[in-house]
Amino acid sequence: MLAAKFGGLLGAAACALGLWLARHTPGSTSGGRDAQQHEGEATGGSRKQERGVCVLSPAAVQLLVEIQPVRHVLVELLHPSAPASDGSTTAAAATANGPTRASSSLLPRHLTAAAAPVPQDAVRALWEDPASLGQAGGAPARGTVLVFAAEELAAAFAGARAATGAGYQRVAAVATGGVSPSQWSAAAHLTYIGRHGVAMLMGYTSPAVGADGAHAHMSLPHATLLDVRRHDERALYGGIPGSVHVPVEALASALSLAPDAFEAAHHFPKPSPDDLVIVYSRTGRRAAWGAQLASDAGLSRVLVYKHGSNGWRFDSSVKSYKEFSLTEGAGPQEPDIVPLEQPDGGAGERELAALGLLLPLPSSTSSEAG
Repeated sequence: MLAAKFGGLLGAAACALGLWLARHTPGSTSGGRDAQQHEGEATGGSRKQERGVCVLSPAAVQLLVEIQPVRHVLVELLHPSAPASDGSTTAAAATANGPTRASSSLLPRHLTAAAAPVPQDAVRALWEDPASLGQAGGAPARGTVLVFAAEELAAAFAGARAATGAGYQRVAAVATGGVSPSQWSAAAHLTYIGRHGVAMLMGYTSPAVGADGAHAHMSLPHATLLDVRRHDERALYGGIPGSVHVPVEALASALSLAPDAFEAAHHFPKPSPDDLVIVYSRTGRRAAWGAQLASDAGLSRVLVYKHGSNGWRFDSSVKSYKEFSLTEGAGPQEPDIVPLEQPDGGAGERELAALGLLLPLPSSTSSEAG
């Protein structure tokens, strides 16, 4: 009976979410236009995007291809001086141009293998020949993140503008010229935190005070817990209490907004460069990419919650669930049955101490207390 009840609720919720997503998914109707308008108003983000096209760092592109956090297509725009082997400038012909492309590509070898090659002067014809992107079923789905890589950022923007003109809204650009190998691999610096440390930062537990007074004068920093899952996942299966939400596909563009535009669009204050931000997703893959995007945007204290919402055991409103996609016809399933746990204050304290997040109270407060 419980399964049938939850299944009925899921069906109703999925229908409601379908209507909601039709209105609010970028590029659908007014929701997408409003977001694009906010992006155009971002005075502090002009370097990071051009009319809704965000710029990704080489490390973010590397991580995107490596861990596959979201559905995406990487398009490498080749210089016009590197034509296809048969002299053609069509996108499909460039795919067959192995030796010539290899010599002209500025992507690392593993990214070159993952990218769809397109001559820069054929980019507008790309959408007339979507099979050249390696999409067996035709054009990429509207929710796909399209990343255009070119030696110069202006060329990457030109490709991205062609994609937005074809109706795509999750579009990004990356410049490959002058990029060192270390810049492609910078994602190795991500730092992780476990559920007990997050629970302590969110107020589930407090640092213990030992008999010798240890930690009597310690405090915890304020943390922004950022959920980067999709809207439907958060609505159907719950979010960690106290968390805020920006889907990872929209995060790079969101963080390029001016603070007032960010808060108007996402309903919480934009984190400042020194704020502690903890990013989470279902299992941690999207959170890792989101943390990279946040670091690229100038946030210096970013952690990844490694267990994800599926590993949160401290609140019955947060359900564990299997991956699904409404846009691909794979509907949500009943949540997994997992036992609840009590947060371990000692484990949380050790995590935070190792991360340097147990902070001394101001000296005046300490002296009055002791």
